[in-house]
Amino acid sequence: MQFWKTSREYLERMAVREEKITRIREIENEWYSRDNFRDETAYNLMVEWVKEMVESTGAKGLLVGVSGGVDSSLALLIAKEAVGDKCFAMILPCGKKGEAPDDGEKLIKLLNVEYKVIDVEPLAELFFQTLGGENNIQIRGNYLSRLRNALLYFEANRKNYLVMGTGDLDESYIGYSCKGTTSDIFPMNALHKEEVREHLRRELSRYDEEFADYMSEKISTPGYTPNQSAEDELGISYGKIGKALDIIMEQCEIWRTGILPNNIPVFEESITKMELSPEEMLKVESMIIKNYHKAFGSPVLHRTR
Repeated sequence: MQFWKTSREYLERMAVREEKITRIREIENEWYSRDNFRDETAYNLMVEWVKEMVESTGAKGLLVGVSGGVDSSLALLIAKEAVGDKCFAMILPCGKKGEAPDDGEKLIKLLNVEYKVIDVEPLAELFFQTLGGENNIQIRGNYLSRLRNALLYFEANRKNYLVMGTGDLDESYIGYSCKGTTSDIFPMNALHKEEVREHLRRELSRYDEEFADYMSEKISTPGYTPNQSAEDELGISYGKIGKALDIIMEQCEIWRTGILPNNIPVFEESITKMELSPEEMLKVESMIIKNYHKAFGSPVLHRTR
């Protein structure tokens, strides 16, 4: 009898999961049919998608790593609205080398989200002392990203929470990210950085208009060194990256070996219309190809039988 009781409970859970998956597909279909990803409807769809995804997995809530930047700030707003008090935040500064967590902590308190702060500097120093060798900014930054990701998952696993991704479309496609880090759900990967800023300004203004203006206009930075600027490192603005990606995604085939326009005259006309130089377009294309393994997956040998 115990076996049949267990089977019935399992089938009931399966039925609930199937209902959730059906709703998730409906939300996704509505999302993919949209032309406008900047308005409040788009934001509400992200919130509902996140809520349904959490419930469909059986997780108890969401965990967000908050840096005080525009991406993680919008992610926290979405998470809070999706799961309420089942949202948990972590601030993971690295001593005094990077950006102070003050803005992130202010946002967390404004949204009334439970959180903890862990300085990862002692762990990082122990790692580098153990391995020795080179410790330049890029190597250090990559390691810190992976270390922070490990801490997020350690806490999320203890709580049975999902880790929510904070990446956007621009950084995802050009590979401005650290391989070896991941999240469970990525609600913002369809948004350009400028769209993230618009959503953040609108939604955060419901709590504090002045703070919303300030946060949405912040310079994007990985936060590993003082005054570090993402656009300075990339050598091109996010606005131009977004314009270039719109052209590439709509008009080109993206292959591991290169990017091929479907119609070269139309492609060239679009570049001019978007006020991009050929050099800027080529720069974005070269970043996509160089980091193809990040955005589209590492090369894998499969078997067909």
